[in-house]
Amino acid sequence: MNTPHTNNDNLSFSDINKIAGGFVAWIIGAGFATGREILNFFASFGYLAYGAIIITLVGFIFSVKVVMEAGYEHRDNPDFRQYDYFCGKKIGKIYYIVVPVFLFLLMAILISATGSTIQENYGINRYIGSIIVAIIIFMSYISGFERFIQVISKVTPILIVFFILVGLIVIQKDYSNFSLIGDLQSILKQYKAGPVWYFSGFLYFSLAVSAGGTYISKLGASARSLKQIKYGSLLGSIEVCLAIAIISTAILLNIEPISRVDVPTLYLAQRIGPLVANAFTIVLLLGIFSASAATMWSLCKFMYADNPRKNKLAALLVAILATLVGVFPFAKLVAIILPIMAYIGMFYVVCVVYKGLKLKYKN
Repeated sequence: MNTPHTNNDNLSFSDINKIAGGFVAWIIGAGFATGREILNFFASFGYLAYGAIIITLVGFIFSVKVVMEAGYEHRDNPDFRQYDYFCGKKIGKIYYIVVPVFLFLLMAILISATGSTIQENYGINRYIGSIIVAIIIFMSYISGFERFIQVISKVTPILIVFFILVGLIVIQKDYSNFSLIGDLQSILKQYKAGPVWYFSGFLYFSLAVSAGGTYISKLGASARSLKQIKYGSLLGSIEVCLAIAIISTAILLNIEPISRVDVPTLYLAQRIGPLVANAFTIVLLLGIFSASAATMWSLCKFMYADNPRKNKLAALLVAILATLVGVFPFAKLVAIILPIMAYIGMFYVVCVVYKGLKLKYKN
């Protein structure tokens, strides 16, 4: 059942947070939560990371709002194909082939991240952790989209606050290393996802918005007004980029030891103490779960949409296969797969920006 259109100006914070939390749930996945994406797309550029973050913030604020508004305006059309809407049918058809493949690989990254996180903090075999999260992801998927959004919109603000607090504490402890960042290019250059900082910032929001286009569009369709989308997408974008800036700084202050681990953010938590590290592991796993469930929905929406039984069986098969692919090392999966999808997504976000500007000036 679609949410009815309303021009109600009495917008509560929980309304705004539903959209913000849903967006953050998508972004906060394995690469973000573990710090690998932040290292590859931002921290690897040293001081210039902050310029890349500003580009990502501007990109998020505009493009996420446009995609959500498209979903909202077409909420009564169950067959709405947002890639066709923004890119045209010919290019859209290509994205409807490429994106599901990428989403499957992203599922493998998320599942691999769970295994790496559990192994690094608890010493438990990584394959056991991967299997457990695959089961939980599948159960979350069959519970339905609306229930997932209701739960995750309440959880993700806690996750973001925890990430920010850990980052700030580490910055306070290691601030004296800030002047050394300029001398660490020999270590940083091996992690760069893009050739230059401003292009890397563009690549990151291209990756997030293009891969999550179907999910973000559906999130917009679940809103009850355009005003909710406007403020929810703005809040979510600010929360994400603030966390990126703080975690990026903390990573840069500890880049030498972090270069030897799979999960940078877990190392940062361990710098504070074992109790914080244990608590952070739980937060990390919740973050990975939130993105995993969002990815599962985005992927399986393409499969047997008109047959619930076959759709659930397809989702089960996806969970099993992604677990098998997820046996490959987490850091290598992130370094190879995410930059490729970022490049593929560039054309999509250009189309989104063009469409958004066209509609803005038309109105």
